[in-house]
Amino acid sequence: MLLSSSSPTSGSQQHLLVHADPNTRGESVDGVEVEGHETEETPIRAPFPSNDLSKRRILAYSVGHFYNDLCASMWFTYLLIFMEKVVSLLSWQAGLLMFIGQVTDAVSTPLVGMLSDLSFLPGFLRRFGRRKAWHIIGTVCVTFSFPLIFSGCLLCDWLPFLRLLWFVPPIMLFQFGWAAVQISHLAMIPELTSSEHTRMSMTSYRYGFTVAANLFVFACLFLFLAQDKDTSKIKPSDLANFRNLGLIAVVLGSAVTALFYAGVSEPSSGQRRMSRLNSESGSHQLERMSWHSWFKQRHFYQVAALYVFSRVYINISQIYLSFYITQTHHRAKQFVALLPLTAYLASMLASLVLGSTPRAGGKLLFMSGAFVGALNCAAFYHPPPWPGIGLVLFGIAALLGITQALLLICSLNATAQLINRNTESGAFVYGAMSFLDKLSNGVIVWLLELYNPSCRSSGAGHALACANFYRDVMSFVPGGCVCAILFILFGMDIRGLGQRGTQQQRSGTVRREDGGDLMAEDRRETEQDRSLLHSIGPAFDLSHPAPAIPTLAEHSEEPPKKAIKVGRTLRHDNATDTRVCAKKIAIVEQLRGEGDEVPDSSTDAVVHRHPQKGLDELVAQLGHYNENICRDAIHGVRLQLKDSSEQLRRHLRKIIPAIGSLINRELKSTATRNQLKRLIEMVCAVPSEVISSHFGLFCGYVLTGISDVRAPIRTLSFDVLTLLLQKYERLCSQNRELFSAFLQLMDGQRKPENRTKLLDALSQFVVVFGVFNDNKLWPERTLTISFRKE
Repeated sequence: MLLSSSSPTSGSQQHLLVHADPNTRGESVDGVEVEGHETEETPIRAPFPSNDLSKRRILAYSVGHFYNDLCASMWFTYLLIFMEKVVSLLSWQAGLLMFIGQVTDAVSTPLVGMLSDLSFLPGFLRRFGRRKAWHIIGTVCVTFSFPLIFSGCLLCDWLPFLRLLWFVPPIMLFQFGWAAVQISHLAMIPELTSSEHTRMSMTSYRYGFTVAANLFVFACLFLFLAQDKDTSKIKPSDLANFRNLGLIAVVLGSAVTALFYAGVSEPSSGQRRMSRLNSESGSHQLERMSWHSWFKQRHFYQVAALYVFSRVYINISQIYLSFYITQTHHRAKQFVALLPLTAYLASMLASLVLGSTPRAGGKLLFMSGAFVGALNCAAFYHPPPWPGIGLVLFGIAALLGITQALLLICSLNATAQLINRNTESGAFVYGAMSFLDKLSNGVIVWLLELYNPSCRSSGAGHALACANFYRDVMSFVPGGCVCAILFILFGMDIRGLGQRGTQQQRSGTVRREDGGDLMAEDRRETEQDRSLLHSIGPAFDLSHPAPAIPTLAEHSEEPPKKAIKVGRTLRHDNATDTRVCAKKIAIVEQLRGEGDEVPDSSTDAVVHRHPQKGLDELVAQLGHYNENICRDAIHGVRLQLKDSSEQLRRHLRKIIPAIGSLINRELKSTATRNQLKRLIEMVCAVPSEVISSHFGLFCGYVLTGISDVRAPIRTLSFDVLTLLLQKYERLCSQNRELFSAFLQLMDGQRKPENRTKLLDALSQFVVVFGVFNDNKLWPERTLTISFRKE
């Protein structure tokens, strides 16, 4: 790569000649003219994924489960009534088929989750990514098995004993494929975005298409049943209606799934690694979680229970709604499609409202859904007499749909919050919860069918027992689920989901990716600090014995804390003390603490007795959600490092990730941004040979920031990038991601508005990649960039 610059005689313009890799044609944007000629085109891709997803990608993701939803609608809503009324199986036999399917699904779900996390794939599917490849495998299995389930038993007229066994193989294959699609699709959520609001939107729109799939199934079945002359009951003559509906679901689902494959690309492993660095949780060091590590998390069990009870409420009410309509209230068979259609219309409206609400998915909304569900169960048991049973049933169905939307969206959002940035084992979490969900539903349905009274027998007593049975099922089973949900939520702090890194680090259990113990390193650094203080001599008062270094057990019990009162006034040493009693000064004094500093008699300098403990506390506070505390922590870190360059060098491993998280955080206060800039300038004073091992990580945070959709983050990141180009020319010239990302920024519409800063950065870019291109590392490409100074 060749770069040169020339200054015009007038001084009003400056021309830069850049040989670069992007293929940029002549254009003029914001006063910057770019002229170029084509050579070999090298496409530029963003080095790291954006912090947010476009609406198109969110919608494309949302249709990825549409095929599964079409099949699941028929499976949960009509399998039992199809097997009992059309195929003429006994109730316990139909329940056994449902149980076999649910157990197969339950076993397949965690298995597929772990295989997906381990990227265990056939070679020809690896290029699609670990989640997308398993989605393809599941789609193929569903396509070949689902039509056989609702096509009846082809040989049962000659071999009646096959009536039960005929359906077992296609049901097992279908449930394996269904589980593969579900887990791979859910596991994509935390990998595609780190934004809680975006995740909530993805979950809501996903559920919106789930509702659309159910609406389509119910509408089609209503049209098929309405054409029959006998509209009283479902019977064996309705086999053609269910078979045709199953074939339509397969054809439509396959077409919509193709849109998902075309619109969503799975992030590469490198992008997933960098996306975890830009976490919104504020924890600058997030612990990696293997599949067995989740069993040590209390929130894992709480969220699993919430998810299971929510799914049991949804599935049991969906499975037995058809029987409740026909057996308890003796409605015509068209109502088997009309009332579920009403429920899912209400669900669709609720999901769309939640998808556009930034604060949706919290504890209050979850509890509201449970309260609404309890009212719905009471209405199932004793419907209001006014204004007529027909309209009341439609109202109850609408209330059921709203409850289903609230519970499902909130439970899925809680699961995504629990995973946070630990996408390396995210599929296992979804798999484990779905395992419990499917197994619980299968066991409950089979037990209910074992106690199901024979509704085929004639007589008023049998009819009344059958009606009361389905009324009790629709009332007490879902009612017990919402009571359990409320009980769990009352004792759960849902805001703390996914916050593991900082707490684990303080308890001494955080480990590096290479297996090293971070707390062991911290203790070794503390020993070094203590030795350094003893070597100072007169500057340290040895008459005051230093306290013992905290052991690992002491860290595990209770981390050291400093009580801070914002606004506390300083104590005057004497009557002539005129120090300003400002908040900032008071907080700094409190952070230092009484007895933690000893004045040097020769220089009046202050030597901190425990620099390790104080600095660790302050660095941890850099990720605090309260910006005021964060700003004070930045100031405290600067004070700790101001007179100790050696301490700064030894703590770069902790400081750089904390600063990187702040760079990608939208700071509202100008004072906070200024404090952060001063801290970054202090870090950039470290020699290049010391920071070289951390430079790639530092650049990663900065490059993520310049591609952010939020202007304040881009501006701050651009300032930091300019500083890096000035301070570390050699290191910058060896970073290919920096080269590509910078030129992509210049080609886009998100360049900094300050043209002076833009000119300075481009000039330094020319110097860096022109002077330090000894080995011709960069592909040749000529760009002439003209700047007009105002």
